[in-house]
Amino acid sequence: MLGASAGYPGAGKACSGYLVRHEDFSVLVDLGPGVLANAQRYLSLAEIDAVLLSHLHPDHFSDIFVLLTYLSFQGPGRAVPLFGPKD
Repeated sequence: MLGASAGYPGAGKACSGYLVRHEDFSVLVDLGPGVLANAQRYLSLAEIDAVLLSHLHPDHFSDIFVLLTYLSFQGPGRAVPLFGPKD
């Protein structure tokens, strides 16, 4: 678990986010505020293989914009698939 604060992150915490790893594959599930900062305790951002958003409340997806900035300027040079609701 990378974060579990609801609505907004508390001091030193993050909103909803999980890291799921299997062998050499790493998926971030939900990217609430603060999740990417916490994720870097366990992997480099270049190691993210996919992102899954459970639903479109800001406390579950706001860090997607931070990830897009990273991918645009320093990313691993490959696409990172994004899965989520049809909306």
